[in-house]
Amino acid sequence: MKDMLKKGTSKNIVTSIIILLFGIFIFIKPDTTVKTISFLLGIILLLTGLNSIVNAFSNKGNPNNLNIAVGIIIIIPALILFFNPTIIASIIPLLIGIYMIISAAFKLQYLYSLKAITNAWDISVVVVTIITLILGVLLVFNPFGGVIAITKLIGIFLIIYAVLDIINNINIKKKVKDVEFIK
Repeated sequence: MKDMLKKGTSKNIVTSIIILLFGIFIFIKPDTTVKTISFLLGIILLLTGLNSIVNAFSNKGNPNNLNIAVGIIIIIPALILFFNPTIIASIIPLLIGIYMIISAAFKLQYLYSLKAITNAWDISVVVVTIITLILGVLLVFNPFGGVIAITKLIGIFLIIYAVLDIINNINIKKKVKDVEFIK
């Protein structure tokens, strides 16, 4: 049992080191990470589309088969991702930025209405709303920069997780070494 626990913690430490290295890579090369994810998604879409087309030709007797159309429709985004891998990286932050701008606009409207009733401004809410508005505008005008920042943040989280996991596994390994097991 003791050997099994030692081996398990050793494997966990190795896994955590791999995650740590992956986190460092993501943090250092977020643009490469985004492009790689887009490329892999493009491959998945391309294979799915080609599979649909192949299935269409294997089901010759079914005139209601839409696999050719579905295959072509799936292949188009795959090709877009191959030739412009940053497009997916720009769409998500763009949508988040638009949402943040709309949300901030409504909050400013609420604040203005509240001021009309109470004749006072809540400065902390105004500051947070203006910061939200500015961040939304930045995401709309520089969506790839937003993805880079989010990707770096994910890298930081992976690094923190891996370091904490390594520390936990080392502590567990020490405790296992100190414990006498009944045979």
